[in-house]
This record gives sequence, structure tokens and C-alpha cells, in this order.
Amino acid sequence: MSFSKHYRGVVTAINKGHKDAPLLYEDLLREYKGEVLEQVLASKNAGKLHVQLAAQHVKRKVLIQRIQDEKVIHVDLTLFAHRSPFELFYDLTECDYLTYWKGQSIDFNRHISEYKKYCQEIGELYSLKGLDCKVFGADVYLTNWVLQDFFNIEQYIPTKFSNFVSIGCGLGLLESGILQSIQEPKIAYLIDTDERCESAVQPTLDLNRLDTVRFSETAPYKLKEPTCVISLRSCGFIYDVQTYNLFFLQLPRASTVLLDVRLDRIKKTEKYFREIGFTVERLYPISSSDGRFLYRFKN
Repeated sequence: MSFSKHYRGVVTAINKGHKDAPLLYEDLLREYKGEVLEQVLASKNAGKLHVQLAAQHVKRKVLIQRIQDEKVIHVDLTLFAHRSPFELFYDLTECDYLTYWKGQSIDFNRHISEYKKYCQEIGELYSLKGLDCKVFGADVYLTNWVLQDFFNIEQYIPTKFSNFVSIGCGLGLLESGILQSIQEPKIAYLIDTDERCESAVQPTLDLNRLDTVRFSETAPYKLKEPTCVISLRSCGFIYDVQTYNLFFLQLPRASTVLLDVRLDRIKKTEKYFREIGFTVERLYPISSSDGRFLYRFKN
């Protein structure tokens, strides 16, 4: 059977809700990964399905580890990744402050409910006895935000850079996965002004053996080599990019900045980076619901 027929057959099975269809998709990825990823890049619907199945894959793996009473969760998304391996570890206890931190968010609570329903459905589908349907905030954060963020920026992360900086790192899960998959940079900083983050970020870095990565509440200065900077739902979205004006001004030549910029900040953000000597490239809309666009700025 040709790849195209095989692919259409698996997608049809998924759309009809066949129990084992997601596993068939994973088998297809193992045999025809290059061809599948071409479909993902060429079609918005194929891309959306790919991310959805990646999230389901992670949920199943997390559930298995939960049933086994594992406290440290291992996530390996390499099968679904386009370019780089994506693997990370996180501690449920250390990260569970998210449940209380985000507990007032209607969106977060909606995802909590959906995740719990998914756990119950999987338990019934595979007759999993003793399945604990308690939902941890870190699991929801990973499957609904971190994975989507990774797929949004993966193909735009430079293949070569000496320094790495993330502004608004939260738990540091996305950054740990990215840093695991590349040659560790000389200098790496995960920045967040919320002091609660440090208690979760440092154990996550330790679990992932990222010994040279540092957490900080302030941006680093005097960087001397090309730097990759990322910030999602933070700089350029929640607050103005000029908050980090001194940091952006001192970035060495050949640096790359990836930001998701909120619609009402686009004109000001584009103007700011052009004035300090960066090229401005709008890549694509990330979310129509909150008007976010992914941008790449290079100097």
C-alpha cells in the first residue's frame, strides 16, 4: 500500500473514533516520518491533528506512570518532533503549585475538567483498574501549553547559537525539553519575575541534568556571542518589549528573538525592533482567540 493510501486510511480511522487509531498513527510515524511531517507542514488540519495526537500520546504515557505511582514523570516526544529530539523529566510534587497558581483561571480549570474526563475515558476504554483520576496541574500545563509551544517554535529555533535565554519561563518545562535536544549552550538563563517559579524550575533543571542552566528574576547582560531568545505569552504579549530594552540593546550580532506578539502590541513591537537594528519577520498567527502572532527578530 502506498503512503498516501495508508495515511488517508489512518486519518479516516481517527475521525471515526476507532480505539486503536492513535496507535496506528504512531506506527505510521515510525515507518514514514518524513512523509507524515510533510503532510503536517502542508496542511493546517494535518498539523492540528498531529499536535492533538502528540498530546494524547503524552497523556497515555503520563497515565501509565501515574498508575505505577511514579513521582517523576518522563516525557519523550521525539517521535512527533520535526527536527530535534524532545525529552524531559518533571516532578509532580515540585510542579503542583501550578494547580493553585492558575486555579483562578477559567481556561485552566476548563482544561483540568477535560483532562479528568479523558483519564476516565481511557480507564474505561482499556479497563484500567485502580486508575487515579486526580489531575495534576503540571500534566495539564504540559499537554495543553508546553507541547503546543514547542511545535509552534521548533522549526524556527536556530541550529547554532552560543547562549540561550527564555523570558517568562514559568515551570521551565518547554526550555528543559529544548535544551535537552541541542548541544548545551555556553550560557543559558531561564527568567521569570514570579519568585514562585524558582522552587519548581531548579528541581526540573536538576532532573534533566542541565547543570549549567540558571534561573534568574532579571535578564543577563554582557553576552558576547550569538544568543537565542524565546518568550511565549510573556514579553510582547502580557507586557511591552521595552520592559527588556537594555537586554535587547546589548544582544550580540547574529542573535535571534522569537516572540508571540499580541495583536494590539504588533505595531509598537515591530517599530521598536526595527529602530534597534533588527530584521522583523511575522511568521504566522498562533491563536485567533487571543490574537497572537509568532515573530522572529534577527540582528
